[in-house]
Amino acid sequence: SRVIMFDGIADTDYNGKIEASDAAFVLEYYASIASGSGSEVSPEVLRCADMDFDGKITASDASKILELYAELATA
Repeated sequence: SRVIMFDGIADTDYNGKIEASDAAFVLEYYASIASGSGSEVSPEVLRCADMDFDGKITASDASKILELYAELATA
């Protein structure tokens, strides 16, 4: 599949591609925060994951990453 990177946005693992695994990471992070177990993530990764730029990482951000991935993969 053909995917590209937009200045790091959505590419949470820094492999140069926007993939479903980036969205999975965001969901895992969100679940750990929501359950209270917390998770240490660098500010750079959080910037990449915050798709709506509201300063929070939520399931909505994961959904937006999947939407972007689907768009790019079928382009």
